[in-house]
Amino acid sequence: NTGEAFTMSPGAGSYLIVDGVGKGDPNGKGALLARALERTGADVRLIASDAMPADLLGFQSHDLVILQNVPADAVSEESQHALAAHVRDMGGGLIMVGGPYSFGSGGWAGTPIEPMLPVRLDLAERLVERRTAIVLVLDGSGSMSSPVGGSFKSQQEIANAAAAAAARSLGSTDLVGVIRFSSSATWVRELGPNDDTDATTEAIQSISSGGGTNIPPALVMAGDALRDVKAAVKHIIVLSDGRSSGEAVLPELCQRLADEGINVSTISVGDAADTQTMFAMAQRGGGVHYPVTNPNVLPRVFVRAVRLVRDPLIKEGEFIPVALPTGSPALTGLEEIRPLEGLVLTRFREEPTVTNALATPEGEPVLSHWSAGLGRVAAFTSDASTWAAPWLRWSGYDVFWSQLARLTARPPAGRGFELTTDIETGRLRIRLSAFDSQGEPIDGLLTPAVVYAPDGTKVNITLEQVAPGEYAGSAPAMQSGNYIAVIKPRNGTKALPPVLGGATQASSIEYRALRSNTALLERIATVTGGKVLAFDSVSAADLYNRERIEPRLAESSLWRVLLVLSIITMLLDVATRRIAWDRYLMFRRPALAQASERSAHQTLGLLRRATAKRKTPKRSAAQVESDAKQLAIEARRRRQEARLREVQSNNEQEDANTAQQPEPSEEPESGLLAAKRRARERFEQDR
Repeated sequence: NTGEAFTMSPGAGSYLIVDGVGKGDPNGKGALLARALERTGADVRLIASDAMPADLLGFQSHDLVILQNVPADAVSEESQHALAAHVRDMGGGLIMVGGPYSFGSGGWAGTPIEPMLPVRLDLAERLVERRTAIVLVLDGSGSMSSPVGGSFKSQQEIANAAAAAAARSLGSTDLVGVIRFSSSATWVRELGPNDDTDATTEAIQSISSGGGTNIPPALVMAGDALRDVKAAVKHIIVLSDGRSSGEAVLPELCQRLADEGINVSTISVGDAADTQTMFAMAQRGGGVHYPVTNPNVLPRVFVRAVRLVRDPLIKEGEFIPVALPTGSPALTGLEEIRPLEGLVLTRFREEPTVTNALATPEGEPVLSHWSAGLGRVAAFTSDASTWAAPWLRWSGYDVFWSQLARLTARPPAGRGFELTTDIETGRLRIRLSAFDSQGEPIDGLLTPAVVYAPDGTKVNITLEQVAPGEYAGSAPAMQSGNYIAVIKPRNGTKALPPVLGGATQASSIEYRALRSNTALLERIATVTGGKVLAFDSVSAADLYNRERIEPRLAESSLWRVLLVLSIITMLLDVATRRIAWDRYLMFRRPALAQASERSAHQTLGLLRRATAKRKTPKRSAAQVESDAKQLAIEARRRRQEARLREVQSNNEQEDANTAQQPEPSEEPESGLLAAKRRARERFEQDR
């Protein structure tokens, strides 16, 4: 039996640095920023990108998260959503530090983090020319419809989502096209500017599965489209999960495309994919082969493939940042700013709430920060190690990063607030107590709250004031796992620090109550005639002692059941006696009656044929006539003998009756005697 729970305690939160420079190595270049913050007294934790928390609870102990040269494909989609919620709804801080794999060149466009950044990742025509043209060649054969283990999605659905995410990571000035191939190849989205990502995504999501696998025609179509395009980078990315027709010509075809300046990368999905041919295609085509055995990681791989082939949106060369007159607290006390040696190209976000602190002499953002929901987000488009090499020898390095971290990090939780949470009967019950510095209750607060379920969904509720300084509310909590509640109190127009809490819904219903249900046990004992034993005073022998338990008799009336059975039996008996079931069945089954009639006719016909076939001796006409006369004489003799026997029997009966009766008077002859007399006369005449 297992259970889980969590608690939130006050205290100084730490800084979490996700290191994309040294992969979390404490002795690598990525640790330079961590050591600078530690020298200012901060509690810093350095991790690699694959160790990022995947849920809200994992971020709660960190007041600030710093993404240092981290590409988007190195962070799972779950972690991205959790980080966005941590900043927006829970007041956490976020700093994105530049590098070759950060911001737009790291594929962060189209992610949940992009809208929170104080700079824009899509570049205007004046900043970057149309330099990348990519055609995505996607497998739409029947094998792509197979489901992926551990999910309800098919390989086709995951591949479509991955291609859509890759298209969203491209800039609006890039060229993108999509080809679907099965037995034949068709354009899903013809090659053109990526200025309508919604239309591109919709077109990709419409790809369905069916047919065989035939890659060569799709490669020819993609090559023809890219051949005359003016772009610095021309690339084809092929995704397939099977073995293609004409596989022998694929490496040579990719070689010809590479000779024309069109590179080919490949992604093989699943165990049944032809990885050998796909690897040869990428090798001859000047690209990279990505074998993917688990389709669930395909979106990250696809974005990585696009990011690596796309010309990085970076600008290298020494420049001196210009401090803009916005009064940013991050630059307090820094009179002289040292040069930097590179940055990632971004654009200013035209929002009045954004503070643009540093820029290049050409007017490109270097440092910007603003509020995003309850948290604060900063963007430093240069880095903290390689491009910032001149800063490492500058005394202002530690000061700058310390001030920027304190400006962005989540402030300490507000005092005077106490939050209690409990899960009961499938609902999370929340109660907030609010007091001022003198201990007086604070009334009239606006207390909106957000409750995060274990699956990441959220429910917005509002706590109602139920007593002086007391606010309460509830939300459904039927799933198993941790529920996080974020209260965002406001006193009029003034926003107060958020208050966090939560509770755990046990996986089994028996763990959801932390005390015995004594009332229910006593009721069971009373209703059933049992007894309640005190656990601390009962012995093992008493558990089976039945002396004080009286036998109980349970009676059930059966007359209604028996009455119904009797009526049914009577009706069946009447039906059996009064209904001609044989005629009914013959009527209901005319086929059976017809079959019986046919059988009878067939039997009669057989008998007639057998009689006809019987051989008889031939006789003359005289013999036949003599036999006929003899038969007539014999028949007449038998009739006379029968009539004689009848007359004798009648006479004997008449004599017997006469002997028993007195002599009758002279009366006319009765009808019976007359009939007897006439019978004797006819008999005599026949003789």
